Amino acid sequence: MPLDPEVRRVVGTLPTVDWESGPDPAALRAARRRLPGPVPPGLEMHTVEDRTVRAESGACDGDGHGHAVSSGGDDHAVRARESSACDGHGHGHAVRVRCYRPSARSDLPLVLFFHGGGFVLGDLDTQDALARRIARDAEAVVVSVDYRLAPEHPCPAAPDDAFTAYRWALRHAAAELGADPGRIAVCGESAGGNLAAGLCLRARDAGLPLPVLQLLWYPSTDFRDTPSRHENAHAPLLNRAALRWLDAQYLPPALRAEPPAWAAPARAASLHGLPAAYVLVAQYDPLRDEGADYARRLRDAGVPVRFDLCPTMPHGFLSLIGSVPSCAAAAADSFAALRQALWPHTPTAGGLPPAPPTARRSQS
Repeated sequence: MPLDPEVRRVVGTLPTVDWESGPDPAALRAARRRLPGPVPPGLEMHTVEDRTVRAESGACDGDGHGHAVSSGGDDHAVRARESSACDGHGHGHAVRVRCYRPSARSDLPLVLFFHGGGFVLGDLDTQDALARRIARDAEAVVVSVDYRLAPEHPCPAAPDDAFTAYRWALRHAAAELGADPGRIAVCGESAGGNLAAGLCLRARDAGLPLPVLQLLWYPSTDFRDTPSRHENAHAPLLNRAALRWLDAQYLPPALRAEPPAWAAPARAASLHGLPAAYVLVAQYDPLRDEGADYARRLRDAGVPVRFDLCPTMPHGFLSLIGSVPSCAAAAADSFAALRQALWPHTPTAGGLPPAPPTARRSQS
């Protein structure tokens, strides 16, 4: 099937990047920050709060409550707070997160969200609308993670920040966020999907409680060549030249030949014992094959998996769900599956139809 015509029209209005010339990361980030507009109607939150959490340097004592420096009662007032996920002595790197609460309910689950951007682009503001949509549609507290970016902070900075945020969420979901620590899901798009998948591997290996679902939207799971990288060498929103440049910014030379499994989840020796997964890929995406291969390996390892291929979509189409109805339709089942994983006993709560089960289903 051809590329969605409305997607093609919208992409044609976006500025182009000469990836072959070696663009300036700071300029790319500034250009991306200019794209988001005001909060779309229907995505207002009960509260939105910025926090800073810190990496553990020892056993966390669980007392890391923060200080509110500003506050407000409506959606547009973002409160800032600092929390400690460390041993109480302030050691470790600070990770910014933004917490979205869709309602005042005291029994909400939690979703840890990692934005895309090739490990070089993106922040809390560029994906604010998507984080709000996740919170609304899943009826969950969403913690959006502002992980460190390359090239200033190459791998393993981003995976370390993702793991820090997850450990903090496990310890502080109830006390600080009023969320249920027994119902935590992780999700991410593109590079964020890589971080979500790698986090699950690290949590399994560390013996930590696992998420109820890993929702991986067109994830990056490896850094090797695949047929889809050639087939979609000139695809919209992400092309082969962009991938080469982004990968070079993120992976230090010492890691390029054999990146560790938590940086390239597809290279893990075993995927047994990982949480259920929903993997969504796009036909016109250089990363399509590695997402499909990862879903297949998960299924072969006995992990409950749902795999969907969007036949008319490019990489990054979630950034268009607010303006292109077909993009929203392509992602609808994944949002519904996330909600069902978090609310397993109330699949129709909030008036939404039951989501398809997070079970084995494969398309190619």
